[in-house]
Amino acid sequence: QTNQFEKAVEYFTLLINQYDDKNPSWHYNIGKSFMALGDFERGRRHVEIAAALKDVPLDAEYTSIAISYNREGNYKKAMEFLQKAVNENPSNETALYQLAVAADNVYKDKTLVLTYYEAYMQVYKDKGRYSEIALSRLRDIRTELHFNKD
Repeated sequence: QTNQFEKAVEYFTLLINQYDDKNPSWHYNIGKSFMALGDFERGRRHVEIAAALKDVPLDAEYTSIAISYNREGNYKKAMEFLQKAVNENPSNETALYQLAVAADNVYKDKTLVLTYYEAYMQVYKDKGRYSEIALSRLRDIRTELHFNKD
């Protein structure tokens, strides 16, 4: 909570190595700390270990991994993990929205991208944290599709 990620890595490493290497919470938190420091590969590895150790649902872990891929610009890989997150928990708002954003970056076919934003809006309508942004993007895509008709 204090953004002292180096110290967090140091202490979680100590906890994992000396006390319990099967604690999913410690692996998840060290993974998030590594990602905050920009070490995405090590961060993902620990979050994946946490996911393997943890019982369902794993949507938070999959979403964290996806966001790290997103930050690296690897949108296809981000989509893969976001889809897993949505499969685990179809009401994970962040995963649904981030899936639409990743699709927007991956697909050239804006008609396909539209379906992702519509899926988010169908669940959250105007009550979601990302509703205004998603609605704005929906309008932009619809306008773009309208003006690009042959």
